[in-house]
Amino acid sequence: MIRRSKVQWLDIIQEYKTSGLPQTEFCRSKGLDPKYFSKRKAELKHAVVAAPFVAVRREVSTAMTVRVLHQDTVVTVSDCSSVWLGQLLRELA
Repeated sequence: MIRRSKVQWLDIIQEYKTSGLPQTEFCRSKGLDPKYFSKRKAELKHAVVAAPFVAVRREVSTAMTVRVLHQDTVVTVSDCSSVWLGQLLRELA
């Protein structure tokens, strides 16, 4: 008997559901024991598989104030994008 992981069994069960074949015929075509297939299907009926990816939230501060000091000059910039600020600093350099 081939050992299969939980994910592999869930894939097989999903394949069965979309095949449109009777269970015994599907099992025969895959070389599976119909009784064992039924047992695994019942065990995994409510199984939850962790997603391979995790959702990540990026938090961006909306209020940004930057003060640039150069010799006797002070420039204060508020609520600007980081791209714009980067361009400004490149131009001032």
